[in-house]
Amino acid sequence: MMGSGEIPNIEVPTLDTFVSLRITTRVEEEEKLPQPDRVLTSEKALEIARASGRAVLILGDAGSGKTTLLKYYVMSCLSGERYRDLGFTEPPLPILLQLRQLGEKGTTLKGLPVHLSQSTSNHEPISEECFRSWLDRPTTLVMLDGLDEICNVEQRQKVCRWIDRAVQTYKRCSFVITSRRTGYRRADKIQLACHPVELQVEDFTQEQQAEFLRRWFLQAYLNRPYTGAENRRSLWEQSLREGAVERANTIIEQLTKPDNKAIQELTRTPLILQIVAILWKDRKHLPKARSDLYRNALNYLLFDREAEKAIDSDNESLKPRLSADESLRVLRPVCLWMQEKKQSDEVGKKAFHSQARTKLKSIAGDMDGQTYCQDLCDRTGLIAECGTDHYMFCHKSFREYLAGVQLATVRAKRPERIAAIVEHFGDDWWDECLRFMMAEADDKLFDHFMKALFKSTHMVAPNDRQKELLRVLMSEVKEVSTDALKAHLLDRTGQISDEQKTVILRDCLRPMGRRSPHPHRQALSVVRQFAEEGTGSAVAVAREIVAEDMGEDMLEQVSSVGSLRNPLELNAEYIFIQGPGRPFVCKATNKEESPSDLHVAKYPVTNKHYRRFVRYLDAQEPELTDLLPLDRFRAVLSRDKETDAFLGSDETQGRASFQSRYDDHKDFKGDDQPVVGVSWYAARAYCLWLTELERTVKSDESTVYRLPNDAEW
Repeated sequence: MMGSGEIPNIEVPTLDTFVSLRITTRVEEEEKLPQPDRVLTSEKALEIARASGRAVLILGDAGSGKTTLLKYYVMSCLSGERYRDLGFTEPPLPILLQLRQLGEKGTTLKGLPVHLSQSTSNHEPISEECFRSWLDRPTTLVMLDGLDEICNVEQRQKVCRWIDRAVQTYKRCSFVITSRRTGYRRADKIQLACHPVELQVEDFTQEQQAEFLRRWFLQAYLNRPYTGAENRRSLWEQSLREGAVERANTIIEQLTKPDNKAIQELTRTPLILQIVAILWKDRKHLPKARSDLYRNALNYLLFDREAEKAIDSDNESLKPRLSADESLRVLRPVCLWMQEKKQSDEVGKKAFHSQARTKLKSIAGDMDGQTYCQDLCDRTGLIAECGTDHYMFCHKSFREYLAGVQLATVRAKRPERIAAIVEHFGDDWWDECLRFMMAEADDKLFDHFMKALFKSTHMVAPNDRQKELLRVLMSEVKEVSTDALKAHLLDRTGQISDEQKTVILRDCLRPMGRRSPHPHRQALSVVRQFAEEGTGSAVAVAREIVAEDMGEDMLEQVSSVGSLRNPLELNAEYIFIQGPGRPFVCKATNKEESPSDLHVAKYPVTNKHYRRFVRYLDAQEPELTDLLPLDRFRAVLSRDKETDAFLGSDETQGRASFQSRYDDHKDFKGDDQPVVGVSWYAARAYCLWLTELERTVKSDESTVYRLPNDAEW
């Protein structure tokens, strides 16, 4: 575990620090599971998946804990009777294989026992025959980690087929496969034909964050060696416990502060949370952006920690050979070279030494590449040896960060390089790297990148994944030039479709305009200009953005004829629908109906809208509670017979009763996505809330918000 001057590098048991992840099933799988098990613990996920008799595919984002989860499974299998928590009735045999070992392009894929045997060649060799006998047992658990780490798409397709054959051949044992979500894409024909149970690692909740930090500090403190008198040992341990709890509680308190909202989102990932814990220990501040976190962490690992040790021990030989800045100048081009080499996260030692030596000559002429790399392994823990001939970064996101910074600082500023970088747009091997590049880019690089992107084939008809990547990149950019965006939007030649312009408006300008606490006014001004001067159906999108992001002063300009906007509902638009004017037989009710005129919401209620309602019920929206006190609204709910029966004895009538079942599900939690997993009663309560708000503000009893009935549909 990474520690610091007061908490040195020490080993702590996985089982003592592991916080059970929250794992969800794909929607298609839900009907096959009992309702309480939609959100699974780490243990329950494996137990249920094994009971289904199918392989398990665990998907998650970078740093979400997929590899750590497999290590936890290994340790649970080998520790007492903890294996029973995983659904085994007798001691299982866990086998863990890193799939990157199969990632070299052109590698001949042999049988599973062959590759398992080869993976033991650097330790205590185990024969193929031995593995074959083990694979024929129902108590064997085979874990294949990191499908996404095979960077070549063609090779990854081959490995998928190899996994399918292994699952089909060895039907008695259980298989678990992990991958980043971006690395398992059916559009690229990256798909397992064995139809595994697809599970997804969700972000940490606040409760999980707190539990992780308390365990982390407690184990770090308690596993320090004790050298005092034995009769004072208990007092010493008690002191350590108190110090660990205090340290953890301090960070937990900081993470819950409203002004640390940006970091709250980042630290829902276990890897980032651990980095934050390390930095807080020494600097007592929380970086605000993802790239700042990585920069601070690398400065700490490469220099600060070792420098502290040297000062504490008065031993100059412990002092880092290079400063953090010097070491980063060596590592950045090496990481970009690894990124462009695009074979595997493992790299040959000789090649790594050679690449490092190129920069070391100008920075530290007397240091050779091998000595430098040995320091990275032994003293910083940033890279690790794989066997006798290879290195790999202990977490690939550090390598991706360094490669992204290198793109932003040197290579990308050459105009001829921009087009080459844009070619990687949509390639999952480059996603994280491009995110870090954009976070470090200045306004000039940003503008060059956007011009090249608009000229590329990627923006002719971008797929959903490319649109999502564009949104992410735009939400992280620090410096903006809107020249390329404006020219592209206001092009009058007719070469740019309305669909393209809509993508630019929604996926580029809207994310930048929403950035907090310093929204990019340039971006919003471009949207306003396009809303006034643009042509085509994309203008309607621009007007929506202006209405939502620029306030009520623009509402008169942007409202469509006959439509209404509700300022109490974040300016949601309602469209006038004229009744049929005569009765008709409604098929749903089999009765003669005659609906009257009404206004219908232009879009489904989004997560952003609905979460305001849930926060209001939890007394977390003071402006709304000032308008409509909670007690008064609860009285309204209790008077509504349908809702009152639904709530039953629940006196709080808060989040537990109304929150979406998918509120934190990665596939459905986006602000602009329609809210799903909400009961009819909760939807009805939302309508009652809007009605009561309007009546309170306008003193008008005539307006009623409700769900449409069958005849109106």
